[in-house]
Amino acid sequence: MGVADNPYGFHPANPNARIGRYQEAASQSFKRGDCLILNGGKVQIALAASTELCGVAAEDASGTTDTEIKVYNDPAELFVGRTDAADALAIGGPADLIGAAGLMQIDADGASTAVFINVEEIDYDQADAIGKQYKVRIVKHAFADLSS
Repeated sequence: MGVADNPYGFHPANPNARIGRYQEAASQSFKRGDCLILNGGKVQIALAASTELCGVAAEDASGTTDTEIKVYNDPAELFVGRTDAADALAIGGPADLIGAAGLMQIDADGASTAVFINVEEIDYDQADAIGKQYKVRIVKHAFADLSS
């Protein structure tokens, strides 16, 4: 059985992906599968111009400041996501994030912040021509070890 067709958001390619717990920043509105950043040690939704991510939401935001939120936070984790257009994404090529809460995708034709790197194209024999699905890694990760 293949991975479910998830047109919006990201999900870990590994069913046993590591989850961390972080406090939610004030007035957050994000959905499971949205990319997140850290701000003052608390998670908030990432924007298209975010230059460093801390992971992907494993649950929806509560909207209540300091509520503990589960986040897929392993810098080595691969995530499955869909491109925002039919543009092809080269293997090993950089890509950006695009979208808003509940609607995040890979910006295949953008690489100004290059938060992702494409690892593999996934073919689920989909009839949907809006975008293809890829396995990507967050390369600009808040918890990445940059010393090596």
